Amino acid sequence: MLNPTLFQRVMGEFQVTPDIALFASRINSLCHPLVKKNKTKPPSAGMATVRQAIQARSLSNGVTDIIMQSWRPATQTQYSTYLKRWEKFCSDSHLDPIHASARLGLEFLSSLFDGGLGFSVLSTAKYMLSATSALDSGTFREQSLVKRFMLGVFNARPSLPRYTATSDAGIVLDYLSDGPGAFATKTAHLEDSNADGLSYQSKGANSKIR
Repeated sequence: MLNPTLFQRVMGEFQVTPDIALFASRINSLCHPLVKKNKTKPPSAGMATVRQAIQARSLSNGVTDIIMQSWRPATQTQYSTYLKRWEKFCSDSHLDPIHASARLGLEFLSSLFDGGLGFSVLSTAKYMLSATSALDSGTFREQSLVKRFMLGVFNARPSLPRYTATSDAGIVLDYLSDGPGAFATKTAHLEDSNADGLSYQSKGANSKIR
């Protein structure tokens, strides 16, 4: 910690008065105001509509800032993609994206479905609409028609697994079941078999040349 007496002497000799303390803590700071690092990450620019929807509930900026931090950066990036589509969809209908009805939200999801998108993508868009809705009667995703619609999407176009076929691990396990020694013996036997096969092919080739 910097000695307060020496600090005052230095300021007196150089005739300067620092305005801020950049590297001090609230305990050892000798200047005011104290500058602190802001660890709060700014929300994504694509989440502006979500922020407006939250503020439409007559919440303060402080409460809104904290709520905006509830979405991780990856989630905000996903939301921003469909927020742009949602804003354009509402603009084409001359409607407010924040106070739009559940019917319009379902029409938007239906347009994504008609565009070839599946259940996983529509589920992300559904949560985005829930974050955007400023209705006090409940979030968009909790409405019965929305749940029924998403069930229909899942039945009509379910999310497929990434891999449709996998190798049979039982073959390898059976091969190794006799222990390391047997594995070495089987490997040597396999190498000998390959060598015999190559030798047989070589002899056959030589006989054809003759």
